[in-house]
Amino acid sequence: MEIHRLLWIPLQNKNASWYLLRYLGQEQEHPWLVSGDFNEIAYSFEKMGGQLREEKRMEVFREVLKECSLIDVGYSGKWYTWERGNLPETNIRERLDRSVTNEKWMEFFPTGNVHHLTSSFSDHCPLLISTSTENVGKFCLEFLNNGKDIEDLNLTEIVLIPKYSNPTNLANFRPISFCTVVYKIIAKSIANRMQAVIGRCIDSAQSAFVTGRLISDNILIAYEVLHTLRQRHNGK
Repeated sequence: MEIHRLLWIPLQNKNASWYLLRYLGQEQEHPWLVSGDFNEIAYSFEKMGGQLREEKRMEVFREVLKECSLIDVGYSGKWYTWERGNLPETNIRERLDRSVTNEKWMEFFPTGNVHHLTSSFSDHCPLLISTSTENVGKFCLEFLNNGKDIEDLNLTEIVLIPKYSNPTNLANFRPISFCTVVYKIIAKSIANRMQAVIGRCIDSAQSAFVTGRLISDNILIAYEVLHTLRQRHNGK
């Protein structure tokens, strides 16, 4: 399963973002969800107030979603996700944030839906994605309690994201590994279960990433050892 979260896409980077979306959507065989701030609307009725959006921009956005076989999940709550301006004559509202999925994701989560929450600080509304957790929970418990084989979950996809415009070699790309949600849930569950015994499994000299231990403890011990050696060398 692939889940991608979009942050705000600047207007000048739209073409690069649409290219990346197309690239990720090539021969996508897994359930795929893309959610976040697209900084674009699909239709003119998704905006109220301000200047009219160029039809060409909306058409390009719709074409990208169509090429990637992504469909709008829909939503509940207020129709807009972004708002600016307190006065009636300056108020602008748009549905810039949305969640889109492929058909396999919809088959995996047939009751999935998106709710537009009330914003407290940001000018954007948070998106709450609800799914039927029965299938995911059952799968995870089968592995954790009954040793279900999850060999397929060890597979991941590596995507190269360009660090600069017009990259010329591999050093100009940043590799990103996409793990499945189920994989992350199982890994987190195993880590939580090991909390009770992790202290006995790890050597006392290991202090990083262990609850109750600090890297700085090793530094203090090193200073104490060095101080003791110096005292012995000086005959104290």
